[in-house]
Amino acid sequence: EVPLDIEKYSPLNLSITMSTLSYLIAKCDWDGVYQRLLEKPEEAAIPIPTGSKETVYALHQAICSRVKPVPRKILLTLIKQYPNALDLNAFIGACENPQLSVDSVKLLLDTSVPKVYQSVQKNAQHYASIAV
Repeated sequence: EVPLDIEKYSPLNLSITMSTLSYLIAKCDWDGVYQRLLEKPEEAAIPIPTGSKETVYALHQAICSRVKPVPRKILLTLIKQYPNALDLNAFIGACENPQLSVDSVKLLLDTSVPKVYQSVQKNAQHYASIAV
C-alpha cells in the first residue's frame, strides 16, 4: 500500500487550495476572484499548470470560462495586475469562446500592446483568407 500523505489533505491545505485564484476562476466565483486579486495581485502572474506547451495564466483561464462569462471589471483587473498575460494565446482563447462578449474582446484589443495587437491582426487576416 502507498502511504497516504495526510498533510496534503489537511483542512488548512484544502482551504488554501480552494482560495487560490485559479480555483476561484474555475468555480466562476467572480466576486471571490476580484477579492483575491485585491489581496494577492501577484497570483495573476503565476502560470497555471495545464499539461499544455503553452503558458496559461489566470487571464487566459478566465477568458475561456464558458459556464459563466468573466465580467468586464474582472478582465480589466486581471490585465492591470499582469499585462504580459494578454498574449496571442489569450486572444485565441477569446475567439474560441462564444460566451465571451464582443465588448470583452474589444477590451482585450484596446488594452493589448502594439506587438500583440499586430500579431492578432496578422493571424485574423490569415484565417479570414483561409475561410474565403
